[in-house]
Amino acid sequence: MKLYEIAQEYNDLMQLIESGELTSEMAEDTLQAMNCEFDDKARSCIMIVRQLQADSAGISAEIDRLKKLQKSTD
Repeated sequence: MKLYEIAQEYNDLMQLIESGELTSEMAEDTLQAMNCEFDDKARSCIMIVRQLQADSAGISAEIDRLKKLQKSTD
C-alpha cells in the first residue's frame, strides 16, 4: 500500500467513526494497525532517500578522483 492510500484509509476510518459504524475498540485496533503500516512505509522511504544521498556522494567522489587522474595524465 502506498502512503497516499494510507492517508485515504485514515479519512475513511474517520468517516466510519463519525457515523458510529465503528466502536471505539474497533477504531483503536484499526488505528494501531494503520500506524504500524505507516511507520514501516515512512522508514522505508527514509532509507531509500539516505541510500540515494550516499550514492550521490560516492558518485561525486569518483568524479573528483577521475578528474584528478585526467589532470595527471594531461
